[in-house]
Amino acid sequence: MFFFSCSECRERYVLLVGDAELSNMLLLNYGFLKDYFMKKLIVAALAVVLAACTAVQSGTQVSADTVKSFEKGVTTSAQVRAALGDPMNVHQNGDGTELWTYYHTETKTNGAEYIPIAGLFMTEAKTKSTTAQMSFSAEGILQDVNYSESNFNTK
Repeated sequence: MFFFSCSECRERYVLLVGDAELSNMLLLNYGFLKDYFMKKLIVAALAVVLAACTAVQSGTQVSADTVKSFEKGVTTSAQVRAALGDPMNVHQNGDGTELWTYYHTETKTNGAEYIPIAGLFMTEAKTKSTTAQMSFSAEGILQDVNYSESNFNTK
C-alpha cells in the first residue's frame, strides 16, 4: 500500500496493489477512505452503546418496608397518599369502603434487541413486579394491606 499526492489537485491517494500485478492495482481517494473508516468506527461505537443494558419502569415503586410501616386501624388514607402518591386504581364499594392498588413494574434487558438479527435470539429480560393493595374504611382508616412481589426472566 502506497500513499501519494496529486500535484495538480493536491488530493491524497492510496494505491493498493494486489498480486503484485499492475492490472490488479486500485487507486482510491484518501478522503474517501478516511470517511469510509470513520463511518465504520461511528457505527461500531453506536453498537457498543446500544448494547448496554436498558431499563423501563412504570407505576409507583412501593417497598415491603414501606407497607409494613402502615398500621392497620391507625394509618389514614391521607397519610398513605402523602407517602406513596396517588394509587394506580381506586375501587369504591357500595358501603363507602375503598380498595387502593399500587403497581410497579421494572424490566431490564441486556440490550441485544438492538443488534439486527442476533437480537432475535440473544435478548434477555428480567422483570420485577410489585403490587400493594390497601383497603380503607368509609372513614378513611386503613383496614388491611396485601403486598406481593414477583420476578420473571425471559430468554
